[in-house]
Amino acid sequence: MTHTHHSSRLLFSQFRTIGFFFVLSLLFTAKSSGQTVHFSSQEKHLIQIIDDRRDPDSLEVFLNSSDSALAWRAAVGLANIGEKSSRKALIKQLASEQRPYVIDAIAFALGTLGPDSAATQALLTSAFKHSSIEILKAIGRTAPESFITPVEKYLDKSRDMNGVKNVGRAELAVELALRKISTIKIRGTLDELAADDNPEVRWRAAYAFARTDDSAGLVPFTDRMKELLVDQGTPLARMFAATALGRMHNAPAEDLLIKAFKGEQDWHVVVNILNALGRSPKLDTNLLDVLKTATLRSNKDDNTSDHVSLTALAVLEQLVTMGRVGSTQDSASLREWVKSFAPRFELYPDISIKTRSATLPILARLGDAELNDELGDFNNYRDLFVRGNGVRAAAALQDTGVFARLLESVSVVTPPEQIARLEALDSIWKRAAKHPEFRAQLESRGFANAYRHMIIRISDLILDPGVVGTALEQMKDSMLLVDSIFRKEAANYLQKYLVRFQDPKYHDQLIGAIDAARWLGRKDKQTISLLNDVYIISAKRGAKDVMDSAAIALKALGEKDLPNVKFIPNRQPIDWYMLEHTSDTLIVNTKYGFILVRMLKHDAPLTCINTLKLSQSSYFANNVFHRVVPNFVVQSGDQSGTGWGGPGYTIRREIAPVSYSKAGMMGMASSGKDTEGSQWFITHIPTPNLDARYTIFGEVIVGMDRVDKVLIGDQVENVVPLKR
Repeated sequence: MTHTHHSSRLLFSQFRTIGFFFVLSLLFTAKSSGQTVHFSSQEKHLIQIIDDRRDPDSLEVFLNSSDSALAWRAAVGLANIGEKSSRKALIKQLASEQRPYVIDAIAFALGTLGPDSAATQALLTSAFKHSSIEILKAIGRTAPESFITPVEKYLDKSRDMNGVKNVGRAELAVELALRKISTIKIRGTLDELAADDNPEVRWRAAYAFARTDDSAGLVPFTDRMKELLVDQGTPLARMFAATALGRMHNAPAEDLLIKAFKGEQDWHVVVNILNALGRSPKLDTNLLDVLKTATLRSNKDDNTSDHVSLTALAVLEQLVTMGRVGSTQDSASLREWVKSFAPRFELYPDISIKTRSATLPILARLGDAELNDELGDFNNYRDLFVRGNGVRAAAALQDTGVFARLLESVSVVTPPEQIARLEALDSIWKRAAKHPEFRAQLESRGFANAYRHMIIRISDLILDPGVVGTALEQMKDSMLLVDSIFRKEAANYLQKYLVRFQDPKYHDQLIGAIDAARWLGRKDKQTISLLNDVYIISAKRGAKDVMDSAAIALKALGEKDLPNVKFIPNRQPIDWYMLEHTSDTLIVNTKYGFILVRMLKHDAPLTCINTLKLSQSSYFANNVFHRVVPNFVVQSGDQSGTGWGGPGYTIRREIAPVSYSKAGMMGMASSGKDTEGSQWFITHIPTPNLDARYTIFGEVIVGMDRVDKVLIGDQVENVVPLKR
């Protein structure tokens, strides 16, 4: 109660800054939508079936239900279960279904089941009678390359059909582009759509062009991209046109991008222009001038300018790493310019320390002789992001002293930094494999063996899943386990981990230990017995991903017969009261102000329940945004701040006919199907490539400008439901 009251006071203090009457209107609107979702007892039953991942036939019988809500839920459930055996029932129902709402759900389900000519034919037949975006997207997802001609004919014929919107035709083309299916006819359709009067159509056409890998096939459409690059109807068209031009890999495209950069003000578009220029074959004077100008845009009072400057420096680092700088003189000149931004100097006091620190890895790549003095003790920098850049710079050096300092620092920093240091050590270690002299120095000074022992034994000291997972992945290195002594030590520790990590809270660590044991390949009885135990216990606990990992390991070690045990799904009771009696509006509090998110309870009910439960227990309080990718996502929901953490359990993926077709969609991060937990993200821009893959459970209704301000390492003060 106290915590909720504090959050309300914090929210009220933020509300005062935006005007009393606006707040009243905002609260009324949010609260009035707070109890909009109710499920019948039968629909609750279907949701439980879907959560249990039962056989498809338990849902197929509901496809022809007279209750549209049940038929829709059954189709969406089949999409989530993902058994291709249900395709036949879906196609059969599609042929007779008349309800647009249900037709769209069936089309969505067929689309998620992948390429199939029978499904495509059924969808094309339906599209002539009932054209919708979902049907056209499903056609794009199901059409095999060998069956593309009927799709081309439909795209051509549908141009003159009543009721077929060009947005849908563009969505179909987008889905084909995401699968790298592109023909002359499809590109011709895209060219036509890119000239449409509707900006929603134009940006989708530009997006489809931007997803192609056929640089030669794009060249004939240079003039169209040039037009889109100055499109004033929507910055999205300019953004994706820039990306498409970057894929052309030629001088005319680069010239267009540089010209566009000089006149562009929208930071989203500038970021895409910079990333497109990162594909250039050489860092010439013109390109360097663009990167310098973009870097100098950084302003402490404008976080979106940091998105631009950090992107520019990331592109510069990429070009340097790939050896595209040019002459030695060019390299020396570039090094002097980059060095002027170094954190120890104050030549650019208006540029944020985050931006200036991003020059450190570039200096390392350029071979700056004074970089060791700049780095000093990695912990001297107060900002986590800045320390991370220092460690990344260290990773690019070939220096035994740096290697030793990294080793010493692993045990005294937080998990996110431990992972960064382990990755830096791994980078240096791999470089040593190519430089025998350097490796000999690491061996002779004892640093190599110290590193080996630390990687093998790390779980005795650190139990964070990200740290353990990183170390176990690095253990799979024949140069690290250089002889029988170290291989035996690794085997003994892995056996210990297979026992220790059976507690459900060590779920991710256990999967890492199983994979490492499989790689090590020791077929001793103790390891086989322990893997059998893990298989049996995980089956009884409903941990399917652990069970599958154990099965793969056992088979790799020569075990043909797996233990005979029945898999028991471990699903928690569904709190329907919470779902139906809490507001559907979430408040994400940040230092930039609040962000209001409308939860999509109908589309992702169980994900919404999970989010509400975690928010009510203050799980999200003081989490950081551990991942921020300009023009992609801001991501949080991990208490460890590493990107590996979670609540100690997983929930089901809940995909539905809802799309990442606009900025501000809130989705669940995952490492594979049904591995969601607590990590969530909000998109900066439309990201159709995430559709039908990542659960969407909310959309930003107020505060997108605050989402844009978020930088990596910023804190989420709390996430709470709006009080009714």
